[in-house]
Amino acid sequence: MTEKTPPSKSERRRRAILDAAQEQVLSEGMIDFGLRRVAARADLGLSSLQHHFPTLKKLLSAVTADTLQQEETYLRACIESLPSDPSIAFEKAVLRLCDHAQEETRLAFLTHIWAEGERDPDVMTGMQELYATWRRELVKLLRPLYPSLTFVQLDQIAHLLVAGIEGHRITGGTNASAEHNSTLAARHLLDAIRAFADTLAPPPASPRFV
Repeated sequence: MTEKTPPSKSERRRRAILDAAQEQVLSEGMIDFGLRRVAARADLGLSSLQHHFPTLKKLLSAVTADTLQQEETYLRACIESLPSDPSIAFEKAVLRLCDHAQEETRLAFLTHIWAEGERDPDVMTGMQELYATWRRELVKLLRPLYPSLTFVQLDQIAHLLVAGIEGHRITGGTNASAEHNSTLAARHLLDAIRAFADTLAPPPASPRFV
C-alpha cells in the first residue's frame, strides 16, 4: 500500500487560510468578510495570504469550492456504505441526507453561501453543480426501484428529493429533537416520493380477450 504523501508547507498554509475563512464567515457573516480579517484569524500577514488568494473574490470562490467538495465527498461516502438491498439502501440514504442537512455548522455556513450565490454567479454555479451531483447519485439508487421509469422521470423524482431535503434543512432546526425531526422528515419525504413515482409509472396492461 502506497503511503500518503504529507501535505507541503504551502498546502498546509492554504488549508489554514480556508479554515480561517470559514470560521470568519461563521462568526461574523459575509458583511465583514475581508482578506485582512481572514489573515489575522489564520495568524498570517496579508501578503502571505495574498500569495495564495490575491483577491477577495478568489478566496471566496476557493472557500465555496472547498465546502462543496466536502459535501460531495460526504455524499459519495454515504452512497458507498449503503446496504445492497435497493429499498433499504434508498431509505437509509434519504435519512442520512436529512440528518446531514441539519448539522449545525453546515447549516450556518451554507446559509451564508446561498445568500452570496445571489450576488456571485460563480458561487451559484458551484451550488448548481453540487445539486446535479446529488441528483445523479439519487437516480442510481432509484433506478432498481423503478426500472420502468425513464431517466427523465427518475431525475424528476431526484429533483423532488433534493428540494425536500434542503427544505428540511431550512425548517428543521438544530435543537435537541433534530434527530427526531430528521426521521419524520425522511419518512414524509419517502411517502411523497413513492406517491409521486406511482403517478409516473405506466399503468398495468389491460387484459386482452380473444
